[in-house]
Amino acid sequence: MPRQKTFSEDAVAENAMKLFWKNGFHQTSIQDLVKTLGVNRASLYDTYSDKVGLFKESFKCYRKTTKSNIENIFKESKNVKTGFAKFTNFLIFDLLSEKNGCLISNCYSELLPSKNKELEQILEETRLMWRDMAISLLEKAKLKNELNDNISNIEDVAESLCIHIV
Repeated sequence: MPRQKTFSEDAVAENAMKLFWKNGFHQTSIQDLVKTLGVNRASLYDTYSDKVGLFKESFKCYRKTTKSNIENIFKESKNVKTGFAKFTNFLIFDLLSEKNGCLISNCYSELLPSKNKELEQILEETRLMWRDMAISLLEKAKLKNELNDNISNIEDVAESLCIHIV
């Protein structure tokens, strides 16, 4: 009979995220994770397969929270231009004021290029998610006549925004 898990996978992912955020992926060992998370090594491997699997779950946790925060910023803004101003403040004062910086940006700089296809894949999925969000916002702004008429290729502008943010 399989053993029951005595830990919350969400809590483990969140706490692992904080450790990866503080130390970086390569500087965080399985032993660091075991010690910090209070979960034995066998349970971590059983649940996440390996360090990469746990990292992916913790990274998804960060990405989901950050995306939700950004969506709320734009939802609560009277227009897209105001949303981008508030978003910029969010980047500077909320994400970047953390002494560890933005986990997503940190991971791009630490992990790309990577020989590990799983790590490259989750970072590429993240880039595409941000690009698609920017495209959607820019298209909304265009429909409301909030964009400069000189912007002809929204996809390029969205890609540029994502690059500059990272």
